[in-house]
Amino acid sequence: MRLQQKDLAFLMELDPTQISKWEQGARLPGAYNTVGLAVATGVLVEEIFIDFRREWQERVKERWKVLESIRKEERQFYSQQKTGKSLIGQKILS
Repeated sequence: MRLQQKDLAFLMELDPTQISKWEQGARLPGAYNTVGLAVATGVLVEEIFIDFRREWQERVKERWKVLESIRKEERQFYSQQKTGKSLIGQKILS
């Protein structure tokens, strides 16, 4: 059975515009409303957020790459500081 926005809103005691915002991706339901949404639609909470989990996995994977790059640059910087080599001096001489 497919629920209309107004019916889901009634079941969850929400304004139908709130449901519309969720459907459009303009807002996400909070934890409490996610449970209500799962109960009202007969799906598991995990199913509601599976796409968001995939999205976050990709985002975090990409951010790890950036973080590792930053850490590598920091290690190089501090290593050169310990040996007395200046990055500024290297750039001027390059």
